[in-house]
Amino acid sequence: MDNTLKLKEYDESNKLQLRQDHLDLLLAKFDNQLKVKSAIDRSGYIICSNSYVGVYDLDDFKIVVEPKIDTANVFKMLSYSYDLIFWHDEKAQFANIQELLDYLVLVFCNQVNRLIKKGLHADYVLVNDKLSYAKGRMNVRELVEKPWEKHKIDCYYDNYQVDILENQIIKFTIDLLKRYIQNNWIRRSLLNTNRYFDSVSLRPITVEDIDQVQYTTLNKHYKHIHNFCKMFLELMGINEQIGETLFNQFHLEMNNLYEKYVGKLLKEELPNNYCVILQDKLHLDEYDQISIRPDIVIYNDVKPYLVIDTKYKGSKDITNNDIYQMAAYMSKTKTDGVLLYPAQEVAETEYIINGRSLNIKTIDLQNLDDGAKDLINWIIKV
Repeated sequence: MDNTLKLKEYDESNKLQLRQDHLDLLLAKFDNQLKVKSAIDRSGYIICSNSYVGVYDLDDFKIVVEPKIDTANVFKMLSYSYDLIFWHDEKAQFANIQELLDYLVLVFCNQVNRLIKKGLHADYVLVNDKLSYAKGRMNVRELVEKPWEKHKIDCYYDNYQVDILENQIIKFTIDLLKRYIQNNWIRRSLLNTNRYFDSVSLRPITVEDIDQVQYTTLNKHYKHIHNFCKMFLELMGINEQIGETLFNQFHLEMNNLYEKYVGKLLKEELPNNYCVILQDKLHLDEYDQISIRPDIVIYNDVKPYLVIDTKYKGSKDITNNDIYQMAAYMSKTKTDGVLLYPAQEVAETEYIINGRSLNIKTIDLQNLDDGAKDLINWIIKV
């Protein structure tokens, strides 16, 4: 068997002979990204990809899943969706998805090193500690209730330190990436960068934690680095906790990227009298017990104007479930709807449901600029 299996998104392999250790690892660690099914004659296995792209390293056997659009356009979508900043000396061409993923980590590492040269941001943090002397605000109640512990005073005081959320976000991201990146040179760069964060706590960070950061004139230079951190946590297949075993599970989820890209495109390019809400929480019933979350609802002033569901699939068929789901959204918002697919996926058409239009539309991801303009112009004219 060839040591490398190459697939596209939503593709499937020919019949393969898999060793038991490879099969066990695929089923245990990569079940969300790859599906393994038995061949009809039970004499081998077929591997099926979905919307995750990247490299699956099973020691002596690799599976490479490439995007169905050009890697350069994947890079454009990522840069646009996450406001990624690339300095003038950071330009590259990508022959495959692994080169793109390595490049993103390298740029992140370089930008963190620039930050280190300027000096890590520090702030006053309220610290609770037991001291042999009085400092700051003392816990008087404990002194009264436990006089035998007077040699240690429970104190609360402000301490100026770099162990703050802004730096914890970066340290956690470095810790994840250095365990997943396969390129030895980039991994060494991450390890070297990480030593400057020895005074920063390593704790699990979520996308919600990043959203909590308030940027001021003192820490605004962290914003573009945190955008990289958010991208890695939100879109990459990095889902294990601190200290877990390395499995090279570093993949890009194209379905999420597609939804993110379309949402930001509409937010930024539609005229100001339109308001774009992503994942708007609505309810179908009168008592708010049946919740629905359309991908995108466009409001014209305060009135719903259009509801959009992004569809990034391998099938070229429009399923009844997609139609039923959109019919529910249209009924709730009392407006027209759009099922938005990448170009070449489906044929554009229109259905009339209870007097409202359900449009099957496409956006050309191989020609992003023209595809974006066409979509915006159509929405304004619809």
